[in-house]
Amino acid sequence: MQSVCPRAWRNAPERTSMTKIKFIDARIADPDEDEFALKRRFEWHLRKLRAL
Repeated sequence: MQSVCPRAWRNAPERTSMTKIKFIDARIADPDEDEFALKRRFEWHLRKLRAL
């Protein structure tokens, strides 16, 4: 299997770690959430968007 890194990167000395930039604020929904709770969450989110 061939590496996806360019050859220069594979042979490069240890690099400093990259800065982590948070670009999305997401949460994983509860898989046990029922239909009523899901609708309530979506309605709350819609109200929040419309208030802006």
